[in-house]
Amino acid sequence: MRDTAFIYRTSGLLTRSGVSFAGAVPQKDAGRNRPDVIVMRGDCPASLDAPRHRGPCWAVDQRHLLLDLPGVGRLLAADGERVTLDPAPGVPVDDMAAFAAGIGLSAILHQRGTGLVLQASAVLLDGRAHLFCGPPGSGKSTLAAALCQVGGGLVADDRCVIEPAEPVLVHPEGLGLQLRSDALSWLGLEDRSCTPVRGRGAKVVLGPPEHTPSTVPRPAAPVPVASIQVMADIPGDGMAMMTRLPALPAAQLLLNQIHARRLALAWPARVQPAGRIAAVLNHVPVYRLDRPRDLRRLGETVDLILAMSADMA
Repeated sequence: MRDTAFIYRTSGLLTRSGVSFAGAVPQKDAGRNRPDVIVMRGDCPASLDAPRHRGPCWAVDQRHLLLDLPGVGRLLAADGERVTLDPAPGVPVDDMAAFAAGIGLSAILHQRGTGLVLQASAVLLDGRAHLFCGPPGSGKSTLAAALCQVGGGLVADDRCVIEPAEPVLVHPEGLGLQLRSDALSWLGLEDRSCTPVRGRGAKVVLGPPEHTPSTVPRPAAPVPVASIQVMADIPGDGMAMMTRLPALPAAQLLLNQIHARRLALAWPARVQPAGRIAAVLNHVPVYRLDRPRDLRRLGETVDLILAMSADMA
């Protein structure tokens, strides 16, 4: 790993990294502060001694996540403070940067018990953040980019860390906006600076910030949350619509929207998902956002969200 260290503020954590996070902005004045997390190159074990949970390419014990990516390398997230990258022979360590910034930091957040971590994008509208939850490929980033083009400000692309106190706040993710090539073309952003993202299919990350489709600067501090919207597809010619959810179905939906959910449930005493979701629901409305996936109808969803935000302002 290169001698240069990058200092980032990512999802509320001061992170010292030996690899560059595409689209993220290094913190110029934070080098003297002790980092919360260190991302470094090093040796990772082939297995954990006593794993509590396993998946197809990962294992978890009380202190660690071990991720084993064939042809890419291994990643070890440990003790809520270290991410070690061990690339496979011939693989540049920079090819593991997306995994470190994504699943690696999500594991660190869960190990630390930091807030409620949702798989969501977030956009600042009328002074408050609106969160859009959904699995990978559901269109969260595309919707966020479209809202940024009409005056919104990017808060997060894929991971939202929420502080469930009053007021409920969301930390800026600090990473670049990731888009598929078809969305990039439809939004007219082909001329922006982009970096391919390994492990994310056909996605590229926009960066630096001046290439994000927004005239609103990225927030440097947590911002209040106005709404959480769980995205769902409408088949055929259905119209975009929002439905506010009662507490119980809202809680059930949000439980399924926890970022790296299977990892979070491996450390339930630290993550405390049910209690944190209940605390958020005391102060923030949750909606089901039904919308067509057709890019040609993206404007209908954008108009609906803008009207709702204006009504709430």
